[in-house]
Amino acid sequence: MADIGDVNFLDSANSAGNTGSVNDADDASDVSSADEASKANSASDTDTAPKLYIVVGADNLAELHKWRDFSELQKLAEFVVLTRPGYEIPRQWAALRRIEIAVDASSSGFRRDFKGEIPPKIAAEVIKFYKRKDMQDPKQRAERIAEILNEKKAEDVQIIDMSEREYIAKLVVIATTLTSRHAASLIEELKSVLKPLGEEFLAIESGDEWSVVDLGDIIVHLISEAYRAKYNIEDFLDKLKKEQF
Repeated sequence: MADIGDVNFLDSANSAGNTGSVNDADDASDVSSADEASKANSASDTDTAPKLYIVVGADNLAELHKWRDFSELQKLAEFVVLTRPGYEIPRQWAALRRIEIAVDASSSGFRRDFKGEIPPKIAAEVIKFYKRKDMQDPKQRAERIAEILNEKKAEDVQIIDMSEREYIAKLVVIATTLTSRHAASLIEELKSVLKPLGEEFLAIESGDEWSVVDLGDIIVHLISEAYRAKYNIEDFLDKLKKEQF
């Protein structure tokens, strides 16, 4: 009886083990089926997802590779070339899908020949855009700020380039003010001259001895002579520029 019991026990254990193996196989099969279904759904989603196209005039193909993040754009969208009379498709872009047109038209020609009246709101936005475009170079903007400060009697105006360091701004403009009222008048002058040109004043902090104007990529410090000597921002920024990571 003992032997039979042992045998029965072993058989039960083996049976349980086999049952576990079968269940594991079933689970694996279920997982595999779920994976296949997921892949099928993903493929279906990909097939039905809208495709992005970027249409480029043939006259722009020569500069296409210079576009910002061009390699990433190629992954996200398909480029399509719009043919234009007088422009051949460069060999490297010969495989691009084409849209053939026989009309010699261009935006510059439209602007030249347009006889209608542009709605005032649209005209204002266009003017604002192009003025802002002219303001894009931070160094030119900083130089313009320095000119304004010098014209309004700020002293020892300096521009410090921080563009190659990890700092809160690309450029820092520092100027010594005569009084707190002088600093306030300088800020008002900056606003009156630069805002119409599209400059955005993100924040202004005014104090009796020290005022700060935040223009995003440019920070302007207007400091009294005593505070400038005491805190020596130029020396701090110079050390930061020379600091090695």
